[in-house]
Amino acid sequence: MHVEVFLRDGQGFLRFDRKHTNVHKDEAWGIAAKHGWLIRMQLENGGASVQKLVAY
Repeated sequence: MHVEVFLRDGQGFLRFDRKHTNVHKDEAWGIAAKHGWLIRMQLENGGASVQKLVAY
């Protein structure tokens, strides 16, 4: 499953590349909720990898 993650007006969004079941979408939202702080840091820093964020 490919999911695009982006911020708009401070809110996080997921965009799925094709039709997915609700179960898969729920799983993706669960992961985003659990690791939201890390995803937000990556997005706010131009998509920097976790390794680059740790190096800072």
